[in-house]
Amino acid sequence: LILGLPCPLDDDCGLGPCTYGWQGDGELLARVFAIVDERLHPWPQAEPLVLVLNDAELFAESARRELRPSPGSTTLCLTLGFGPGGAVLRT
Repeated sequence: LILGLPCPLDDDCGLGPCTYGWQGDGELLARVFAIVDERLHPWPQAEPLVLVLNDAELFAESARRELRPSPGSTTLCLTLGFGPGGAVLRT
C-alpha cells in the first residue's frame, strides 16, 4: 500500500506544512488506514506493507523506474496542486 502525500514527512510520518492544513495532524494517517482496512478487510493475502512518502518523492521513484534515466543524469520532478512540490532524481 503506497500513500503519496502533498506535504513533507518526518521519520515518524509526522505531517509537515501543506495547503490542506494537515500539519501536525497525528490522526490523519490512522483514519486513512482505518478506511482502507474497512473496505479491503479481509486482506486477499497477508496484511500489506505500507509505504508513506511525499508525492514528489513518489513521482521521482516512478520516474526512476519508468524513464530509466542514464547514469549521472539529474531529473527534476515537479508536482503541481494547490502548491508546487518537487524532488530531484540523481542517478
